[in-house]
Amino acid sequence: MKLFWRKIIMALTGLFLCLFLIVHLSANCILLLPEAHQRVLDKSQQMEQEGFGHCSFTGACEVECPEGISIANIAEMNARVILAKIFG
Repeated sequence: MKLFWRKIIMALTGLFLCLFLIVHLSANCILLLPEAHQRVLDKSQQMEQEGFGHCSFTGACEVECPEGISIANIAEMNARVILAKIFG
């Protein structure tokens, strides 16, 4: 009987730890989300001021980029700018 209660306590402790981590991480994401949108918009505006223009999905930007930025990073930046304009 003693072993049964130990297992119950261990299981509840594990569940509590998992629940705590999920709540903690989701609260941090919620706190940082508005700031992330503003950072993306600021970065996009700075890129336009420096003459980078709008990168496309054709791959021409990747070939001509002196920094060697991949098309995957360009696509992610475009997606984040769109989301920031919608939700930010």
